[in-house]
Amino acid sequence: YGNPLEHDWNETAYSWAENCTNCTASRVCKNNETHVEYAPATVTSVVAKEANCSAMGDTQYTATFAADWAETQVTVRTDIAIDEDAHEWGEWKVVREATYEEKGLKERECKLCEDKENDSESNAKRH
Repeated sequence: YGNPLEHDWNETAYSWAENCTNCTASRVCKNNETHVEYAPATVTSVVAKEANCSAMGDTQYTATFAADWAETQVTVRTDIAIDEDAHEWGEWKVVREATYEEKGLKERECKLCEDKENDSESNAKRH
């Protein structure tokens, strides 16, 4: 059991805020558990995966510390809301060819959610 006047630190623990806006490192002395050190982090974030029309996106949070005893921490959270307009459209397909009487119709389908979008083709054929 070491010298009670010297610190012999337990393993560093890391605590993230629920929303990942901050992270704190802490360590407790093995010789005197009332001796606790804390180190706040600088937290940065980047989009790890964009949200789309059918799935939430991910954010990667990185916590860096000025204290030399604390190591950089990284966590990824699925916290970007679904973007109902972020479709991945397939190719246009002709559903109905234009005739002399009516306009044609083309359609495409989202590769992710199977929503469909259609578009009237140009005017009916002319004589």
